[in-house]
Amino acid sequence: MTIPRLAAAVTALAVAACSPAVAPDQLALCREVLPALHDPIAAIRETRHDPVGDDRKAVRIDYMAERPGRPRTVHYAICHFDGRDARGRPELADLTLTMNGTVATRPTEFPMPHWLQTGLLPRDPARGDRLERLVFKGDVVNLDPRFATDRFRDDLAALGVEFLIQPYVHETKSSGWHDYTDVDAVLAIRAIHPTELSTKPASKLINAWAAGVPAILGNEPAFRELRRDPLDYVEIAAPEEAIAAVRRLKEHPGDYRAMVDHGTVRATDYTNERVAERWHAFLSGPAETAYRSWLTTTPARREAEFVVRVARQKISLFTFKRQQSTR
Repeated sequence: MTIPRLAAAVTALAVAACSPAVAPDQLALCREVLPALHDPIAAIRETRHDPVGDDRKAVRIDYMAERPGRPRTVHYAICHFDGRDARGRPELADLTLTMNGTVATRPTEFPMPHWLQTGLLPRDPARGDRLERLVFKGDVVNLDPRFATDRFRDDLAALGVEFLIQPYVHETKSSGWHDYTDVDAVLAIRAIHPTELSTKPASKLINAWAAGVPAILGNEPAFRELRRDPLDYVEIAAPEEAIAAVRRLKEHPGDYRAMVDHGTVRATDYTNERVAERWHAFLSGPAETAYRSWLTTTPARREAEFVVRVARQKISLFTFKRQQSTR
């Protein structure tokens, strides 16, 4: 089965996604995805699009796929973007891809790592083993507030280390999250509900490995799943522990260099080429098997299963929102 045919096959499965706001750029992105789900010769004819969901923060596109000499098929896709309120465990899908393996607990769930940060620029080798700049790459809302204080910055400054927060700038649609050229170590620790934390990917760790910088991280399932050696990263739970980790790496350049060299080796399992291999294995394995099974089911059974899944999805969403209300 070729990749184009697999892409067409996967779209025949019910598709569930993640969540957020209906904006022109998001609508455009959703439209761009549709042709990739069908045969290259298929023409996509959009019939309508609407915001959907309880909070109207997702977009549904109804469309037809037309191929020469074959019957027209009718589809719809619901695109969700990175939102917080409308998440929950996807129940509508025949198959679900998760961002880490700890939440892939069902036979129909499969972990798939993110691609490396687009355009990633590694640390400048000329910086050597010195540690003078610690960076959190992310929006400040995702940083544990204990690490966003003046005291934490001052304690680092006393060690000769500058602490920077690099958020996403919505006005310029830029972040600098790809640029590690002048970064000596990364910090990532969140204060969010365990349910949400469990769904996060290990991207900050993998990007740090690929960029050649040590990572100082909080206790997250995705990070712990990948941990094989103490050199993978330094786990911390409090500002004092982060300060101690920075001091050790600063005062012992050999430890710093060992973490960098070890991370370079670990990063080889998460290059874009290796991620592409994982996608190929998924599409030619579980996805193809599920598609062939789906072909044998009757329309009535598909409809009945969908109704059950809708009910499960509503329950999942309700449960997730109740958990989030404790934040």
